[in-house]
Amino acid sequence: MLDHSAERASPKVAAAAPPSALRPHWNPGKRELWLGDRLVKRFLKPAPRQECILAAFEKLNWPEYIVNPLPHCRSKRRRQSRLHDAIEALKDNQQEARIRFYLNGIGHILWEIEPE
Repeated sequence: MLDHSAERASPKVAAAAPPSALRPHWNPGKRELWLGDRLVKRFLKPAPRQECILAAFEKLNWPEYIVNPLPHCRSKRRRQSRLHDAIEALKDNQQEARIRFYLNGIGHILWEIEPE
């Protein structure tokens, strides 16, 4: 039987950080995503949904996954569509290092470092 007490205790995170000591870092002031000393992505213009996701991961110290942090909207279908679009956009224009963002089908956003 699975213990879901951690999920109930915090609606935003339900998993520990991945075992890797290397975690991304989101710098909202510069709008840059880093992995160690390597730039992953720089936002030249505002991207509120992507930045919301990165801020949620950063706030929680990059756990294995987070629950969708995007603001609610009336339509569940539209909310899922916005989340999917934001995840796809996070994959675009990555530079030196690469981080894979993906959905697990139940509303969780996951990340992993892509091998070089």
